[in-house]
Amino acid sequence: MDRTCKEEVVVSLIIPISVVRDFESRASIDSVYRILADIPTSVRHFPKVEELMELDTDRYRWRMEKMGSKNRFFQIQYQSVYRRNSEEKWVRWEPIGEGNASFRGCWELQATDNGTRIHFENEGHVELPFPRVTRRLLSTFVERQFEQLLEEYIANLQRSFSNS
Repeated sequence: MDRTCKEEVVVSLIIPISVVRDFESRASIDSVYRILADIPTSVRHFPKVEELMELDTDRYRWRMEKMGSKNRFFQIQYQSVYRRNSEEKWVRWEPIGEGNASFRGCWELQATDNGTRIHFENEGHVELPFPRVTRRLLSTFVERQFEQLLEEYIANLQRSFSNS
């Protein structure tokens, strides 16, 4: 029996993620900082986090819920170390260790007459093993997912800031 089948070529697809947001809250800078500087409290506002595991002081492993379809799904995992400065009101993170993603970023806060100006940056990449033919579709899907998750994260934080 002669078969001619094309084998799916699976390659690591590296999807860059870069997000910058500036927004304001009527909450005091101390209230906003208190939420953002407490990493587990801040992460509880982030949607679709399956687990945040503390590895050591200020070192965490993020594991997101599985995303995708029944046949093609992925799960993002990464580790970060966090630093904070209570006087200057910033929180920063850098990648460490293993996982299929890597992120670095910051929260920077500035007091205003009406509350707090909040600056957020997150830059990195996600690396996923998928067939080459899905490259463009998957890149778009992952980028949109991160945009949606981030918008929901900020909205959740804004509600908490308002209640503090």
